[in-house]
Amino acid sequence: MLVSIIVATYGRRAPLEKFFQSVAEQSFRNVEVIIVDQNPSGFLDDIILAYQGFFPLIHVLSQTANASTARNIGIAHAKGDVIAFPDDDCLYAPGVIQRVVDELEANTHWSGLLVSWAQSPKKPRHPGRVDRVTRWTAFRRAGTLVQFYRASAINGILFDPALGPGENSKYGSGEDTSFLLSVLSKKMYVAKIHDVLVYHLEPDFSNPDMFHRVRSYALGRMRLLRKHKFPLWFKLANVFYPLLHIPFCGRDAVPYHKAMFVERWKGFWDKE
Repeated sequence: MLVSIIVATYGRRAPLEKFFQSVAEQSFRNVEVIIVDQNPSGFLDDIILAYQGFFPLIHVLSQTANASTARNIGIAHAKGDVIAFPDDDCLYAPGVIQRVVDELEANTHWSGLLVSWAQSPKKPRHPGRVDRVTRWTAFRRAGTLVQFYRASAINGILFDPALGPGENSKYGSGEDTSFLLSVLSKKMYVAKIHDVLVYHLEPDFSNPDMFHRVRSYALGRMRLLRKHKFPLWFKLANVFYPLLHIPFCGRDAVPYHKAMFVERWKGFWDKE
């Protein structure tokens, strides 16, 4: 199998270089990396040059700073049998690509595979367990950074440019879950394994930048629920979930979760 790794990137250099290094250290070598670069011209040239010898690297410039649009551009350039969408600030654990390929080769009825992620290496809670991802479990730490699909399974499926981070985006989240839900709507079998194979920092809810994004994140979630026609009870559960989560979060995260509840409630009434 050829694995196409599509990375939409904006404003990051050091994290992207670390991600490249994690790919260069993989035991599985039949990969191509497609960088969809939303930065000013030349911003990544030295990093691209440094890693071109480690794996085929396709560098595509995008004039639009929009994560969903960038990933769609990457899909158009991908030649792989398996396609992945890692964040530009995550890391692949050693052996992750080989593990994904082995699982898909052994389970020919799987159209996609979700692995688990954490901030650093840790033992899985349920080693060896495999779950089928459903419409209801698609919200559980299932971002694009852990999604791997057979190219044949996502033929014709694209990311929604109205969802996710981007220039002047009202809806700053939900593009990853929306893509997964679109795959599931075609009755595809997507599996979830609990091995931690991708590393990514946990959200820092005390960071002022996170607080400033609350509204766009909340509106993104509620638009996602409307788009995929979830029932009223599930929408309301999503509105109140941030309040229910407060007893289990740190003190610094309380203002964020309260604000998320308020903005989701407003988004619940949004008719766009």
